[in-house]
Amino acid sequence: MSTLFHFRFKPEGSTQASALVIFCPQEDIVEQDLWDAINEDVGVNLRPDLVYFFVRGDHFDKVRDQMRELASNKTQWRIDPSTTPIGVISFDKHGQLAKSKRLLDLGPDMSKATFDSIKKDGVLDVFVKRNGLLCPGKTVHYIHPSGRHSRGFMRTANILIHGPEVTFLAMCLLQHLGNLCHYLWIDTSSIASIPYAMITLRQGMDSNFKVPTVNSFSSYDGLDKTRFERQEGSLVLISATTSGNLARRMIEKGFQTTNVVTLFSLALNSTGLTLLCDLSNEKKINPLGEFSATKEFTAADCPMCQEGSKPMRFVGDQFLADAISYEPYTILAADSPLGLSKLMDKYSGQNIFQIKASNHGDDSANKIWVDLLKLCSMNTFQDEITLFADRYVPLSTSLIVHLDTPGCSQLAENIRDHLGKNLTSPPTVKASKDISTLKSEDYPGGVVIVSSCIGSGASLQSVSQDLRALFKTQPRVYMAPFSKYSHTLRYQTLTKDLKHNSPSFNHEVAVLNRLVLPKLPINSSWARERAFLLKWMEKLEISSQDETLAKVGDRIETLSNLATGAANKLFWPSLEWNELHLEPTFAFWSTFNYADRQISQADVFITISSVLENLRAGKTPKVHHTSAYQTLLSPACFGRFNDGVIQASLLRIALPQELNYGATTVISEDMANLIDKMIKNWNNSQGEACIEFLIALGTKNMTLAPEHLHRILITPNGAPQLLTELINFCHETLLPAP
Repeated sequence: MSTLFHFRFKPEGSTQASALVIFCPQEDIVEQDLWDAINEDVGVNLRPDLVYFFVRGDHFDKVRDQMRELASNKTQWRIDPSTTPIGVISFDKHGQLAKSKRLLDLGPDMSKATFDSIKKDGVLDVFVKRNGLLCPGKTVHYIHPSGRHSRGFMRTANILIHGPEVTFLAMCLLQHLGNLCHYLWIDTSSIASIPYAMITLRQGMDSNFKVPTVNSFSSYDGLDKTRFERQEGSLVLISATTSGNLARRMIEKGFQTTNVVTLFSLALNSTGLTLLCDLSNEKKINPLGEFSATKEFTAADCPMCQEGSKPMRFVGDQFLADAISYEPYTILAADSPLGLSKLMDKYSGQNIFQIKASNHGDDSANKIWVDLLKLCSMNTFQDEITLFADRYVPLSTSLIVHLDTPGCSQLAENIRDHLGKNLTSPPTVKASKDISTLKSEDYPGGVVIVSSCIGSGASLQSVSQDLRALFKTQPRVYMAPFSKYSHTLRYQTLTKDLKHNSPSFNHEVAVLNRLVLPKLPINSSWARERAFLLKWMEKLEISSQDETLAKVGDRIETLSNLATGAANKLFWPSLEWNELHLEPTFAFWSTFNYADRQISQADVFITISSVLENLRAGKTPKVHHTSAYQTLLSPACFGRFNDGVIQASLLRIALPQELNYGATTVISEDMANLIDKMIKNWNNSQGEACIEFLIALGTKNMTLAPEHLHRILITPNGAPQLLTELINFCHETLLPAP
């Protein structure tokens, strides 16, 4: 775990500038943690316009000197410390602004208002990132400690995971820790790490500080049972509220209003309350005001209960759910994103969509990729992009910049040739790596930037920054045939940043096709499969199973080939050694023309990935994952979509928690029955994907209850050696002998 906490902050009065704040509670900044924090931030967000290092007052000078030294070496930075303003700010023993200093005399000075805004945004970032608000879906709702029912429940303990984040919250509360604090009361022991972090911070900066006694009064259950003493010199921390009633009850017991602090509040009426973070009007948390006091109900009047939703009670001092709810969901044809069928009708069967490794030299595929060279060879695409260029590319264009790939170069040349038909002097085409050699006076017109597929947007943002310095406010058009994550907040932020051209007219971002796709994890299903197969090979070498060993070796070689980019062989073939293929009845391709098409496995994988991502993060999500509620992909999905290539796609793109059938006996049994049937039908179409199911179990992307694993991991009569050895290895791995 990192020793740092980092988040984004928009400075006061700024419409575009975004600051990266790095909070360091330690005396020294661990360099590797710093580079990791910057890489993680830039990989998710855009490059920051400012960087603030946030430290303790007694650490200020040492951290400032360390950062000056690091800033002199640009090689490790994903941002340029010589042009990006960097500042060091510190807090005192009361959590207030102590000092601020710019490293290279760049950027604005720190004001108290900005300092307070940074603290507010940091607290909100922790709450959002760590899922402090539990929203389980329509089948489950919550019973609060007060006895009232609501759709959502705030559980502060959920966010107290990462030490530097806990310390940051504690720092924001230091102003409430007076000099005469006798007792520090908390409503639940699950937040005890916060008061102890407050005490540690205060003691570190004030050796004369008298340590208070920390006690929990167990929320409403202990309110009238606890003997409170010396209220006038004590502090009360309440984890969260949707009404403010618990804080008001504590004030009635003699505690001062300013000494009863609620960490997180959704109460619409905050009169008389002291709050660390008021979420009632925060768009990220409560955009429609649906999680508020007005939406709490008595048990008798609860509309969720009346609709058949299961009430979940939180029990004990730590507000633990009495049970996690697992609900299966069966995927429907209507769950497809709008326009997916038409898009796949245009581009499938051409090996346009592929999977490959994110970085050259990686041995496992973990990225969805669009082959722009193949795309440019399609006559239908050439017609499309010509019309697209007519719509978005101005005739004043003097320069076309393309990202540094062969496909982008080809597309840029195609656009130039098309424009040249109407211009006496066609635009110049340059690679993005050559921007530094350009002179703005040579290109007085507009600039077009060509990309193949907008993903993270890091390359486009880098080009944008280079062009901004060179061409100022000259009009720019960013063109791409595809965007992969058009449904995400990051994509919206990226396009907003690329369009920004104050004080002139906005630039343009033109995307021909918008996909709804998940970002594959670095440890993808193919990476996990590779690790599993290597362990299996070790066992096979010991037992001298040469036939199976050769086939496993071939599959590992195939995985290496996938890393370089491929549209087929994504999955194991059937045990009769036929590649998994699609029958012409795919529910998600309702408008599809199958005639003369060679549908690739990647075409199917892309489609299933898009459908599942739409279920997770579309406009009306149906697949949810919280600490108290988990949606499982119903075993019926694999019966409804019974082509092996569709089943394999589901197994590969689903998250482990979506295939965690071992958590519930009934659903585990249903899934076990289905897999058992597939294994027994290994030699016909019903079992063509049985190897993929066993790989999913072996890599633990799917789980079953142990009793069901015992039942299905039995070799059927007449099974080939490969299936026999795989079942044996899965049994040995998943059900080791006691």
